[in-house]
Amino acid sequence: MKGLLLFGLFFLPILSNAQVKMDFNSPEWTQGWSGDLDKFTVVSGFLQSNSPKMNDTFSVFYSYELPSDWQIQIKCFLDFNTSSANYIDIFLPCKGDTSYLIRLGGSADELALWRSTPNPEKITSTAQGTTERSSWMLDILPDSVGTLFIRAQNTMTNISYDLNASLIVTPTGLGIQIRQSTASFFNRHRFDDVYLGPRIIDRQAPYIIDVRLTDHALMAIRLSEQPDSVLSARFCKVSGQDCGLQFTNSDALLVILPKADLSNNSNIPVELTDIFDRSGNALDTLFYFHYLYGDMPGPGDLIFTEILPDPSPVIALPEAEFVEITNVTERYISTLDLQFRDAGSSASLRETIMPPGSSLILCRDTDTSQFAPYGATLGLLNWPSLNNSSDDLQLINPDGDLIDSLSYNTGARSGTYKFEGGWSFELGDRTHACLGFEAWDYSVDPQGGSPGHFDPDPNYHHPRILEVNAWEWLGDRDILINLNGTLEPQSQPEHCRLQFPNSMVYPQSASRGNKLLIQLPTAPDRGVPLELYLRLSDCSGRDLDTNFIIGIPAPPIPGQLFLSEILFNPVSGGSDFIEIYNLSDLLLDASELFVFSKDSTAALEHYKPLTIERTLLPPRSFTAFSSSPNWARAYYQVPDSSRIIHCKYLPSLPDKTGNVGLANVQGEVLDHFEYSEDMHSLLLKTTEGVSLERVDLQLKTTNRGIWKSAASNVRFATPGYPNSRSLPPSPNIRCTITPKEFSPNNDGLSDYLRITWNSDARSDVSLHVEVFDRMGKFITRIREGELAGDEEIILWDGTTSEGEPLETGDYIIWIMARFADGTIHRQKAPVLLLR
Repeated sequence: MKGLLLFGLFFLPILSNAQVKMDFNSPEWTQGWSGDLDKFTVVSGFLQSNSPKMNDTFSVFYSYELPSDWQIQIKCFLDFNTSSANYIDIFLPCKGDTSYLIRLGGSADELALWRSTPNPEKITSTAQGTTERSSWMLDILPDSVGTLFIRAQNTMTNISYDLNASLIVTPTGLGIQIRQSTASFFNRHRFDDVYLGPRIIDRQAPYIIDVRLTDHALMAIRLSEQPDSVLSARFCKVSGQDCGLQFTNSDALLVILPKADLSNNSNIPVELTDIFDRSGNALDTLFYFHYLYGDMPGPGDLIFTEILPDPSPVIALPEAEFVEITNVTERYISTLDLQFRDAGSSASLRETIMPPGSSLILCRDTDTSQFAPYGATLGLLNWPSLNNSSDDLQLINPDGDLIDSLSYNTGARSGTYKFEGGWSFELGDRTHACLGFEAWDYSVDPQGGSPGHFDPDPNYHHPRILEVNAWEWLGDRDILINLNGTLEPQSQPEHCRLQFPNSMVYPQSASRGNKLLIQLPTAPDRGVPLELYLRLSDCSGRDLDTNFIIGIPAPPIPGQLFLSEILFNPVSGGSDFIEIYNLSDLLLDASELFVFSKDSTAALEHYKPLTIERTLLPPRSFTAFSSSPNWARAYYQVPDSSRIIHCKYLPSLPDKTGNVGLANVQGEVLDHFEYSEDMHSLLLKTTEGVSLERVDLQLKTTNRGIWKSAASNVRFATPGYPNSRSLPPSPNIRCTITPKEFSPNNDGLSDYLRITWNSDARSDVSLHVEVFDRMGKFITRIREGELAGDEEIILWDGTTSEGEPLETGDYIIWIMARFADGTIHRQKAPVLLLR
């Protein structure tokens, strides 16, 4: 509360142990002050400079007898750019010939402690370059050993700076001196909340003012005061998992979120314990935070879906321009710092989190309230006015990447009454968005448009890369590839090759729309797996560089397929699964299989197709089948989610004992397994969620000794990939990264990071090497899945894949080796790059 000066100079001899508080709510402020009183005034509850003289230095002083445990506080507001001729001095007059001052500003725009008499001398300084147009709370007092201590908090940034000096002083009051040069600095100095008196004892624990997510893995918690990084126990849990804490020199506390995935758009519990302030008061709290983050969009993630360049005459929509953008990914997208441009101007977007499939209306800031009833709306300052006839629109992300563009020309639509205005243009088929304005037409909505409600196509997804949706054989030699994007007319793959068992062929290909026809020179044998390599681009510039197994599958016969894993007692909310291993060298089709179970009399009580979709079973591969594959993918550590297939007719698998079998279309039994709960390890506390794995594929399924409980390090199941309890040993791998510090400056010393790979694996291995920064952000790729030998040496010179040198800093080298038998080796190591 603002109030009058409580104690003046007249009362000091009597009230020497009292305190003085001034908040300048009254113009009668001069009692107890001396100096250039006519050059100060009170305005709106602040003491303000009031000198109309250029190159002037003026001051006021307040004398006061402070106790031995004294404290002084004052707020200073600098509404100007500080310099060597424009600054504020807070004087600390002392007994004797020596006094001190705290200077805010000066040539270094800093906070500095000076000895003012008898000879001016700077003692110490901090916060260089921070005083221009700033506000400060100065807290001046003796520290625990009695020496002078000054804490200055920038109240605009909430960052604190400390000034310590080996001085034992007791001020006899407080002074304010102002140095100003030209008229532009007149009346630009304000002061408030002056306190002189005994030490203020803080007994209130810090509390939370604001919580926000700065990126996927970092949460910023703003406290009511700066936490003490030395006293605090740094105890933190998020969703029951330990998390890290980082202390700053402000009131911000940074929480490093656990590496485990957190569910986006959910409320997560955050627990903080023993977070102390500088007075020893502890914060202990549990709160829930709405965890919602958005990725920065890349090319094709957001697309233009509706525009209204000519809103007159009005049909039913507001008489104002708008542009609609739509998130065509399955991720949450952030609009922070995106740029919306036309041919002549640009506007920056504030942050809005766009859910998957949602649309956002962009309009002029003053038109926001008119469009808000139609859907999510974001008003823009500096709106790029849309030309009625033609314009070039672009959406750019903060990295400078083009997300989407649209060049429109309404002259091509002049043959309709809607050409007069008031009708929006809408994208008709978003799968052909890259065809430009040809894919757009006037809205058919009676209102003249449908802002905020683009109707998505549920059969189309628009990820950041081009993908193969499906493929099928047309006869014995032709393969039809269906893509999730539209290829340019007459476009040809840059690279298309097919790996036969003993040869490599480069087939002919032709494209049309989102289809690619590949013609083989000869028909492959049935059951022979072929590896197809494709490299091409769609008309929106998305690249496809992939390889996958194709072929004409052979019919399964006995001795080829075996049950390799079974989960019959899942955790609550889970579902059963079975896993099949293809022991043969042939490509088989799971749609030609039946799954069955028998009753107590050995009669079939369930005989259904395993899957109705064509599902290839590659040689020497594991494939799992579940009635709820999404649950299995999420609950277990599944490297390749495509190897867990939906099985609508999986028989019931009782928790105690039961059986399951496989048969082909001829009715031949391929494998049959009778299981019971007592086959699990006796060391398990519970068998819920624990699968039985086959440890030997050579012995018969009926041999109970070949079935073991899955290991705990894979969360007790391995659906779709090699079993945790397999007998064959893992390859002996040795991978070293040296040196831990390297300096690529061509001086002949540690110019390269050396990655040495050694393996005695008997199968082929592809090697991936990537670089991340210390916060986990992807930086560059050193090696991308090339076939590795038994011994490899990889050198890295500290540049990106484009040859750009990286800055000095800590980086993480991440290595993944994928063996032909499905084994995966992962390794990471920190390195320091010095420039």
